[in-house]
Amino acid sequence: MEIADTIIVRAGREKRIEGQAVLLVDDVLTTGATASVCTGALLKAGALSVDILVAARTCKGDEQDVPYPEE
Repeated sequence: MEIADTIIVRAGREKRIEGQAVLLVDDVLTTGATASVCTGALLKAGALSVDILVAARTCKGDEQDVPYPEE
């Protein structure tokens, strides 16, 4: 099953979303697939816009984390 098939706006909730600017909050952004599918569902339901706020994102293997100061 595709993730796009699992994320929907519940029937009857479209009226609460229609014409609204939505802030989507996620704890961790890895590939962005979930945020993308959620954004699509919200826009399809009539959201005026969707902004995404994430607390953290994962790094790819070739990226270097910011080093911690030595103790």
